[in-house]
Amino acid sequence: MSEGAPVQFWQSVARTHPDQLEPLAMLAEQLGFAGLTMPDHLVRPMSIASTYPYAADGRMATNENTPYLDPWLLSTSLARATRKLRFMPYVYIPALRDPFSVAKAISTAALLTDDRILVGIGVGWMEEEFALVDREFHRRGRRTDELMQVVEKLFSGAMVEHHGEFFDFEPVQMAPAPMRRPPVLVGGHSRSALRRAAAADGWLGVDYELAAVFPILESLRELRRELGRESEVFDAALALHAPPELDDLRRLEDAGLTMIVNPPLLDGAGQMTSFDEKREALEALTARLIEAFAP
Repeated sequence: MSEGAPVQFWQSVARTHPDQLEPLAMLAEQLGFAGLTMPDHLVRPMSIASTYPYAADGRMATNENTPYLDPWLLSTSLARATRKLRFMPYVYIPALRDPFSVAKAISTAALLTDDRILVGIGVGWMEEEFALVDREFHRRGRRTDELMQVVEKLFSGAMVEHHGEFFDFEPVQMAPAPMRRPPVLVGGHSRSALRRAAAADGWLGVDYELAAVFPILESLRELRRELGRESEVFDAALALHAPPELDDLRRLEDAGLTMIVNPPLLDGAGQMTSFDEKREALEALTARLIEAFAP
Protein backbone atom coordinates (compact mmCIF):
# COMPACT_ATOMS: atom_id res chain seq x y z
CA MET A 1 0.00 0.00 0.00
CA SER A 2 1.06 3.62 -0.31
CA GLU A 3 2.27 3.98 3.25
CA GLY A 4 1.85 7.47 4.67
CA ALA A 5 -0.15 8.78 1.71
CA PRO A 6 -3.30 10.68 2.74
CA VAL A 7 -6.65 9.48 1.45
CA GLN A 8 -7.71 11.21 -1.76
CA PHE A 9 -11.32 12.17 -2.38
CA TRP A 10 -12.81 11.43 -5.79
CA GLN A 11 -16.28 12.12 -7.15
CA SER A 12 -18.30 9.81 -9.40
CA VAL A 13 -19.98 11.53 -12.34
CA ALA A 14 -22.14 8.51 -13.19
CA ARG A 15 -25.72 9.49 -14.11
CA THR A 16 -24.74 13.12 -14.60
CA HIS A 17 -26.23 15.12 -17.47
CA PRO A 18 -23.50 15.92 -20.04
CA ASP A 19 -24.19 19.67 -19.77
CA GLN A 20 -23.20 19.54 -16.09
CA LEU A 21 -19.91 17.67 -16.50
CA GLU A 22 -17.58 20.58 -17.21
CA PRO A 23 -18.85 22.89 -14.43
CA LEU A 24 -18.90 19.90 -12.05
CA ALA A 25 -15.25 19.12 -12.86
CA MET A 26 -14.27 22.74 -12.24
CA LEU A 27 -16.19 22.79 -8.95
CA ALA A 28 -14.66 19.51 -7.78
CA GLU A 29 -11.17 20.80 -8.45
CA GLN A 30 -11.93 24.06 -6.63
CA LEU A 31 -13.21 22.16 -3.57
CA GLY A 32 -10.13 19.94 -3.31
CA PHE A 33 -11.21 16.69 -4.95
CA ALA A 34 -8.38 14.68 -6.48
CA GLY A 35 -10.32 13.35 -9.42
CA LEU A 36 -13.49 12.19 -11.11
CA THR A 37 -14.62 8.67 -11.96
CA MET A 38 -16.99 7.65 -14.72
CA PRO A 39 -18.72 4.41 -15.76
CA ASP A 40 -18.27 2.46 -18.99
CA HIS A 41 -20.91 0.72 -21.09
CA LEU A 42 -21.11 0.46 -24.87
CA VAL A 43 -24.90 0.15 -24.89
CA ARG A 44 -27.75 -0.71 -22.55
CA PRO A 45 -29.78 -3.69 -23.81
CA MET A 46 -33.56 -3.43 -23.44
CA SER A 47 -33.57 -6.79 -21.64
CA ILE A 48 -30.78 -7.70 -19.19
CA ALA A 49 -30.82 -11.16 -17.63
CA SER A 50 -27.32 -10.83 -16.16
CA THR A 51 -27.18 -10.11 -12.44
CA TYR A 52 -25.82 -6.69 -11.53
CA PRO A 53 -23.39 -7.51 -8.69
CA TYR A 54 -23.61 -4.19 -6.84
CA ALA A 55 -27.32 -4.07 -5.99
CA ALA A 56 -29.30 -6.25 -3.62
CA ASP A 57 -31.94 -6.95 -6.25
CA GLY A 58 -29.35 -7.65 -8.98
CA ARG A 59 -30.66 -4.91 -11.25
CA MET A 60 -29.02 -1.80 -12.71
CA ALA A 61 -30.48 1.39 -11.31
CA THR A 62 -30.44 3.09 -14.71
CA ASN A 63 -32.82 3.66 -17.59
CA GLU A 64 -32.80 4.68 -21.25
CA ASN A 65 -31.96 8.27 -20.26
CA THR A 66 -28.78 7.36 -18.38
CA PRO A 67 -25.77 8.81 -20.25
CA TYR A 68 -22.65 6.69 -20.80
CA LEU A 69 -19.99 8.84 -22.43
CA ASP A 70 -16.78 7.27 -23.65
CA PRO A 71 -14.49 7.61 -20.60
CA TRP A 72 -11.33 8.53 -22.54
CA LEU A 73 -13.03 11.19 -24.67
CA LEU A 74 -14.71 12.55 -21.55
CA SER A 75 -11.43 12.64 -19.62
CA THR A 76 -9.73 14.52 -22.45
CA SER A 77 -12.55 17.05 -22.65
CA LEU A 78 -12.69 17.70 -18.88
CA ALA A 79 -8.91 17.99 -18.64
CA ARG A 80 -9.10 21.09 -20.83
CA ALA A 81 -11.38 22.77 -18.26
CA THR A 82 -9.18 21.89 -15.25
CA ARG A 83 -5.53 22.10 -14.24
CA LYS A 84 -4.76 19.14 -11.97
CA LEU A 85 -7.91 17.06 -11.58
CA ARG A 86 -7.38 13.40 -12.52
CA PHE A 87 -9.76 11.02 -14.29
CA MET A 88 -10.45 7.28 -14.08
CA PRO A 89 -13.08 4.89 -15.47
CA TYR A 90 -14.72 2.98 -12.65
CA VAL A 91 -14.55 0.63 -14.41
CA TYR A 92 -13.45 0.25 -18.05
CA ILE A 93 -14.04 -3.18 -19.63
CA PRO A 94 -11.06 -3.91 -21.93
CA ALA A 95 -12.33 -7.40 -22.86
CA LEU A 96 -15.16 -5.81 -24.88
CA ARG A 97 -12.51 -4.32 -27.19
CA ASP A 98 -9.37 -5.26 -29.05
CA PRO A 99 -5.97 -4.37 -27.53
CA PHE A 100 -5.00 -1.95 -30.30
CA SER A 101 -8.11 0.20 -29.83
CA VAL A 102 -7.66 0.12 -26.05
CA ALA A 103 -3.98 1.10 -26.20
CA LYS A 104 -4.59 3.89 -28.73
CA ALA A 105 -7.50 5.39 -26.75
CA ILE A 106 -5.64 5.34 -23.44
CA SER A 107 -2.40 6.62 -24.93
CA THR A 108 -4.17 9.51 -26.67
CA ALA A 109 -6.00 10.43 -23.46
CA ALA A 110 -2.74 10.30 -21.49
CA LEU A 111 -1.11 12.66 -23.97
CA LEU A 112 -3.99 15.13 -24.16
CA THR A 113 -4.57 15.23 -20.37
CA ASP A 114 -0.88 15.64 -19.53
CA ASP A 115 -0.84 12.21 -17.84
CA ARG A 116 -3.84 12.92 -15.61
CA ILE A 117 -5.54 9.58 -16.19
CA LEU A 118 -5.66 6.33 -14.27
CA VAL A 119 -6.82 3.12 -15.93
CA GLY A 120 -9.50 1.52 -13.77
CA ILE A 121 -10.47 -1.83 -15.27
CA GLY A 122 -12.70 -4.82 -14.58
CA VAL A 123 -13.65 -8.02 -16.37
CA GLY A 124 -17.30 -7.02 -16.73
CA TRP A 125 -20.59 -8.54 -15.58
CA MET A 126 -23.11 -8.03 -18.41
CA GLU A 127 -23.08 -11.10 -20.65
CA GLU A 128 -25.46 -9.46 -23.13
CA GLU A 129 -22.94 -6.71 -23.87
CA PHE A 130 -20.21 -9.28 -24.62
CA ALA A 131 -22.55 -11.11 -26.98
CA LEU A 132 -23.23 -7.91 -28.93
CA VAL A 133 -19.52 -7.51 -29.79
CA ASP A 134 -19.01 -11.26 -30.27
CA ARG A 135 -16.68 -11.71 -27.28
CA GLU A 136 -16.72 -14.87 -25.18
CA PHE A 137 -18.07 -14.00 -21.74
CA HIS A 138 -16.82 -17.02 -19.81
CA ARG A 139 -13.16 -16.48 -20.73
CA ARG A 140 -13.24 -12.73 -20.18
CA GLY A 141 -10.79 -12.85 -17.26
CA ARG A 142 -8.08 -14.58 -19.28
CA ARG A 143 -8.81 -12.34 -22.24
CA THR A 144 -8.46 -9.27 -20.01
CA ASP A 145 -5.10 -10.46 -18.65
CA GLU A 146 -3.63 -11.11 -22.09
CA LEU A 147 -5.15 -7.98 -23.61
CA MET A 148 -3.53 -5.80 -20.95
CA GLN A 149 -0.19 -7.55 -21.58
CA VAL A 150 -0.48 -6.51 -25.22
CA VAL A 151 -1.43 -2.97 -24.21
CA GLU A 152 1.69 -2.78 -22.01
CA LYS A 153 3.82 -3.81 -25.00
CA LEU A 154 2.21 -1.20 -27.22
CA PHE A 155 2.76 1.46 -24.57
CA SER A 156 6.51 1.02 -25.09
CA GLY A 157 6.29 2.77 -28.46
CA ALA A 158 8.67 0.15 -29.89
CA MET A 159 8.13 -2.54 -32.50
CA VAL A 160 6.46 -5.37 -30.58
CA GLU A 161 4.91 -8.73 -31.38
CA HIS A 162 2.70 -11.12 -29.47
CA HIS A 163 1.77 -14.77 -29.78
CA GLY A 164 -0.82 -15.86 -27.25
CA GLU A 165 -4.17 -17.54 -26.71
CA PHE A 166 -6.34 -14.62 -27.85
CA PHE A 167 -3.98 -12.38 -29.83
CA ASP A 168 -1.29 -13.29 -32.34
CA PHE A 169 0.54 -10.74 -34.47
CA GLU A 170 3.92 -9.96 -35.99
CA PRO A 171 5.84 -6.76 -35.08
CA VAL A 172 3.84 -3.53 -34.98
CA GLN A 173 4.46 -0.12 -33.41
CA MET A 174 1.99 2.35 -31.88
CA ALA A 175 2.41 6.12 -31.83
CA PRO A 176 1.90 8.14 -29.81
CA ALA A 177 2.95 6.11 -26.81
CA PRO A 178 2.36 7.56 -23.33
CA MET A 179 5.25 9.54 -21.89
CA ARG A 180 4.62 7.67 -18.63
CA ARG A 181 2.71 4.41 -18.29
CA PRO A 182 -0.70 5.20 -16.75
CA PRO A 183 -1.35 3.38 -13.46
CA VAL A 184 -3.69 0.40 -13.81
CA LEU A 185 -6.17 -0.35 -11.00
CA VAL A 186 -8.31 -3.48 -11.05
CA GLY A 187 -11.81 -3.98 -9.66
CA GLY A 188 -13.39 -7.08 -8.12
CA HIS A 189 -13.22 -9.14 -4.95
CA SER A 190 -12.83 -12.75 -6.13
CA ARG A 191 -9.48 -14.37 -5.43
CA SER A 192 -8.51 -14.07 -9.09
CA ALA A 193 -9.56 -10.41 -9.18
CA LEU A 194 -7.51 -9.63 -6.07
CA ARG A 195 -4.49 -11.41 -7.57
CA ARG A 196 -4.95 -9.38 -10.74
CA ALA A 197 -5.10 -6.18 -8.68
CA ALA A 198 -2.09 -7.12 -6.55
CA ALA A 199 -0.02 -7.57 -9.69
CA ALA A 200 -1.16 -4.17 -10.98
CA ASP A 201 -0.99 -0.67 -9.45
CA GLY A 202 -4.14 -0.74 -7.36
CA TRP A 203 -7.53 -2.15 -6.44
CA LEU A 204 -11.06 -0.79 -6.94
CA GLY A 205 -13.89 -1.75 -4.61
CA VAL A 206 -17.60 -1.04 -4.92
CA ASP A 207 -20.17 -0.82 -2.14
CA TYR A 208 -19.07 -3.32 0.48
CA GLU A 209 -20.07 -3.39 4.11
CA LEU A 210 -17.19 -1.64 5.83
CA ALA A 211 -16.37 -4.73 7.90
CA ALA A 212 -15.73 -6.64 4.66
CA VAL A 213 -13.22 -4.12 3.36
CA PHE A 214 -10.55 -4.69 6.01
CA PRO A 215 -9.91 -8.39 5.18
CA ILE A 216 -9.80 -7.49 1.47
CA LEU A 217 -7.11 -4.89 2.14
CA GLU A 218 -5.17 -7.41 4.22
CA SER A 219 -5.47 -10.02 1.44
CA LEU A 220 -4.10 -7.52 -1.04
CA ARG A 221 -1.19 -6.80 1.27
CA GLU A 222 -0.43 -10.54 1.56
CA LEU A 223 -0.68 -11.09 -2.19
CA ARG A 224 1.66 -8.20 -2.90
CA ARG A 225 4.08 -9.62 -0.36
CA GLU A 226 3.99 -12.96 -2.20
CA LEU A 227 4.72 -11.12 -5.45
CA GLY A 228 7.59 -9.18 -3.88
CA ARG A 229 5.78 -5.90 -4.52
CA GLU A 230 4.95 -4.82 -0.97
CA SER A 231 7.33 -1.82 -1.14
CA GLU A 232 5.91 -0.48 -4.43
CA VAL A 233 3.29 2.26 -4.65
CA PHE A 234 -0.20 0.75 -4.58
CA ASP A 235 -3.59 2.46 -4.46
CA ALA A 236 -6.73 1.01 -2.92
CA ALA A 237 -10.00 2.75 -3.78
CA LEU A 238 -13.49 2.31 -2.42
CA ALA A 239 -16.77 3.55 -3.89
CA LEU A 240 -19.75 3.46 -1.51
CA HIS A 241 -23.46 4.24 -1.79
CA ALA A 242 -23.00 6.90 0.91
CA PRO A 243 -19.96 8.83 2.20
CA PRO A 244 -18.37 7.18 5.27
CA GLU A 245 -18.19 8.69 8.72
CA LEU A 246 -14.94 10.42 9.59
CA ASP A 247 -13.89 7.77 12.14
CA ASP A 248 -14.54 4.97 9.64
CA LEU A 249 -12.51 6.78 7.02
CA ARG A 250 -9.56 7.09 9.40
CA ARG A 251 -9.74 3.35 10.13
CA LEU A 252 -9.79 2.60 6.40
CA GLU A 253 -6.80 4.84 5.85
CA ASP A 254 -4.89 3.03 8.59
CA ALA A 255 -5.73 -0.27 6.85
CA GLY A 256 -4.29 0.93 3.54
CA LEU A 257 -7.13 2.69 1.71
CA THR A 258 -5.81 5.57 -0.40
CA MET A 259 -8.88 6.72 -2.36
CA ILE A 260 -12.54 7.19 -1.46
CA VAL A 261 -15.08 7.75 -4.25
CA ASN A 262 -18.16 9.78 -3.39
CA PRO A 263 -21.31 8.22 -4.92
CA PRO A 264 -23.16 9.79 -7.86
CA LEU A 265 -24.91 13.03 -6.96
CA LEU A 266 -28.55 11.92 -7.08
CA ASP A 267 -31.66 12.76 -5.08
CA GLY A 268 -33.24 10.51 -2.46
CA ALA A 269 -35.15 8.60 -5.14
CA GLY A 270 -32.00 7.97 -7.17
CA GLN A 271 -32.87 10.52 -9.86
CA MET A 272 -30.51 12.99 -11.53
CA THR A 273 -30.26 16.38 -9.84
CA SER A 274 -29.70 19.97 -10.93
CA PHE A 275 -26.24 21.50 -10.88
CA ASP A 276 -27.20 23.72 -7.92
CA GLU A 277 -28.19 20.60 -5.96
CA LYS A 278 -24.87 19.00 -6.86
CA ARG A 279 -22.98 22.09 -5.75
CA GLU A 280 -24.76 22.08 -2.39
CA ALA A 281 -24.02 18.37 -1.85
CA LEU A 282 -20.34 18.72 -2.76
CA GLU A 283 -19.87 21.76 -0.56
CA ALA A 284 -21.45 19.91 2.37
CA LEU A 285 -19.22 16.88 1.79
CA THR A 286 -16.17 19.11 1.59
CA ALA A 287 -16.99 20.69 4.94
CA ARG A 288 -17.79 17.35 6.58
CA LEU A 289 -14.95 15.19 5.29
CA ILE A 290 -12.36 16.80 3.06
CA GLU A 291 -11.65 19.83 5.26
CA ALA A 292 -11.89 17.76 8.45
CA PHE A 293 -9.56 15.14 7.00
CA ALA A 294 -6.95 17.60 5.78
CA PRO A 295 -3.55 17.21 7.49
